[in-house]
Amino acid sequence: MSLVIGHLSFVICHWLFVIGHWSLVIGHWLFVIGHWSLVVCHWLFVIGHWLFVIGHWLFVIGHWSLVIGCLSLVIGCLSFVVCHLSLVIGHWLFVICRLSFVIGHLSLVIGHWLFVVYHWLFVVCRLSFVIGHWSLVVCRLSLVIGCLSFVVCC
Repeated sequence: MSLVIGHLSFVICHWLFVIGHWSLVIGHWLFVIGHWSLVVCHWLFVIGHWLFVIGHWLFVIGHWSLVIGCLSLVIGCLSFVVCHLSLVIGHWLFVICRLSFVIGHLSLVIGHWLFVVYHWLFVVCRLSFVIGHWSLVVCRLSLVIGCLSFVVCC
């Protein structure tokens, strides 16, 4: 009878060890996925950040170019007879600043959406990291219980 109980204890210990082992493998891969998701999120954040910075400065340049262009255009219109050349310069400054403003705006929009994508990727990778961490904790506990059961049954 004790041989049967010993054998059953050994079988239970064996399966607890197998479950602990596969929990450790799964936890390891969840941790790896979480790690690389965090790396990707980090670089998306860096790219988004620099696109946002570039967009911001292009927007500032575009804004002030637009102000200067508009003032030039107004001065050119007021003194059309005397300053026809000033009107032409104002027009081209306006065109250049408008393009700079549009490019700055588009860069700002792209930077914003990259930041949104980074944010959600960060949330997903953080969640994956937490799941991987707790899976690792559970598999380590299962492994310890399996080893202790193995020691007890032997």
